[in-house]
Amino acid sequence: MFKADAKRHVREVLDLACGTGGPTIELAKRGYSVTGVDISKEMIKIARKKASKVKVKVYFRVGDMRKIRFKERFDAVLCLFTSINYNITDEAMESTMKCIYRSLKKGGVFIADTPNPYRAERWLKSEPIV
Repeated sequence: MFKADAKRHVREVLDLACGTGGPTIELAKRGYSVTGVDISKEMIKIARKKASKVKVKVYFRVGDMRKIRFKERFDAVLCLFTSINYNITDEAMESTMKCIYRSLKKGGVFIADTPNPYRAERWLKSEPIV
């Protein structure tokens, strides 16, 4: 993981589909100003309890990644653990990408992970992966 730049302001990070806040809380521990958004009220409730327990400040909110309304606020937007794949239609993906773009400051970065399509195809066919 990266670390907040001590010579600059604390960087603003948005964690989409943050779930129970694992990476979100870790980034806050490392000095980032972090906002976590998840569509599940239950997940956000757990994330808030976890952040409180370790005494880090994280702004958690319930929301849909396709409909977030931030404007040029974040240096980085994350969507980890293949959560970007919750967008199962082209329209949903386009909406999410537009929201992410609007949320980023000029020069900001978007980081997401997805499965390797070749490995996923074999997995879906139930072939052993070596």
